[in-house]
Amino acid sequence: MDGIHTTAGGEGSATLHERLAAIAKKITLARNEDIPAQESECLYILTEGILRVWLLDPQGNDVTDSFVWRPWQVVSTAPRPETAGISETVTALVPSRVLVIPVEAARSLCAENPAFAREYLETIRAMYLALWEHKSVLMTLDAAARYRWFLERYPGMIDRVKHKLIASFLGMTPVSLSRIRGKLRDQGE
Repeated sequence: MDGIHTTAGGEGSATLHERLAAIAKKITLARNEDIPAQESECLYILTEGILRVWLLDPQGNDVTDSFVWRPWQVVSTAPRPETAGISETVTALVPSRVLVIPVEAARSLCAENPAFAREYLETIRAMYLALWEHKSVLMTLDAAARYRWFLERYPGMIDRVKHKLIASFLGMTPVSLSRIRGKLRDQGE
């Protein structure tokens, strides 16, 4: 489950998508444009494109936290002020479209529609599990295994995203990623 697309409770995903779109602010992002900070807490839902969630750590290192690339996938985090010297940004890697829904509006929709509420909770759970999986992969697998995991989990992304961003996501340098790709290519993988 990658995003808001419920069919439970007799209400199809098209109807829920229409309801979400009706209460959302729609934004279009150009390549390399950041999601603008909102005055209140918001839920971000990708409808088209590829987004990158990234951090700039206190030492000034750019670290890719996640990619959002499937339509109706919820952005796992949202831009917010710096905390503990770490700032977070969501940037479009290709022209993208995003729905911005105030959290209060999402809460109201959950209260009105139990099927949506269940789907929303499952989406949040799936986001947590994906985050846990990524962190586990970073901590337990060697670099080549992390790359293979990426290819399996993010099909086609290796050809659509700059390799230095993928290397950052996988906790390695671009040079290491290039070496691993070459080695696996030579082995016929």
